[in-house]
Amino acid sequence: MNNQILLHRVLLFFIALVSYTAEAKSSDIIVWNRLSDNPVSYRILQLALDKTVDSYGPYNLKPSIEMEQGRVHTELKRNLRVHIASFAPSQKREDELLPIRIPVTRGLLGLRVCLIHEDNQQRFTGIDNAQQWIEKAITIGQGQDWPDTAILEANQFNVVKSAKYLPLFDMLAKKRFDCFSRSVSEVIPELNKYTDKGIILEQNYLLAYRLPTFFFLSRRNQKLAERISLGLTLANKDGSFNKTITNAYRDQFNKINIRNRKIIYLDNPFLSIETRRTLKDESLWFNPLMTEQPAL
Repeated sequence: MNNQILLHRVLLFFIALVSYTAEAKSSDIIVWNRLSDNPVSYRILQLALDKTVDSYGPYNLKPSIEMEQGRVHTELKRNLRVHIASFAPSQKREDELLPIRIPVTRGLLGLRVCLIHEDNQQRFTGIDNAQQWIEKAITIGQGQDWPDTAILEANQFNVVKSAKYLPLFDMLAKKRFDCFSRSVSEVIPELNKYTDKGIILEQNYLLAYRLPTFFFLSRRNQKLAERISLGLTLANKDGSFNKTITNAYRDQFNKINIRNRKIIYLDNPFLSIETRRTLKDESLWFNPLMTEQPAL
């Protein structure tokens, strides 16, 4: 009998220990490793969570194991090995996951400048709109599975595709295409890395289309989604969202001379109806004509 009582007490102790451990880890948020490696998107997530500590409690962000986009989509649905990721929306992602329809980096992914061969700047003159770009037969290099590729093709641009990212720089150096379209948030580090290939920054134009990145969660994780949505909304209202983006990219925007470029607007026909409706709010987007964004 004594042994049975002892065994019962031991079992109760372990049950209590497991319950305590689970409770202690209930605030852990597992972040897709590519999101945790992106300092700006990661800071925006922290900002949203910090804004809501009083209402939702403390949190602890932990990176996931390394995953490709296909796997992270599957894991998000299950809400197990990862709780939150960020990427561009697609109909499948919006149908199967829970999107927070507030652009994480205020749409910088859809603000694009060209890396070009140093011999070709003269090709990029006298263009006022997309139709003139097309008439000049200026070709654009892109990855074959990138969302930008489909957007550019839908706007009748001539796109040269590569299955992989790195070969595109060699293709540009060999003049296999005229423009390697890059986001304003990523182009300067790339430019610095590949100047020895005769690659320079095109001086005149900015391609602009709506291409947000959203935070995505499992549809089972409604409470965390509500928390992040609230935090982003509060950060948007008090100006801290804008300030975080501007501070992170100010030097790059200055080097790009973003305010003085001719903007060529394109349509993104692949956004869902609900996303289009939500993103009509101009306060959610970065204004490329202003390097210092006003507090809202």
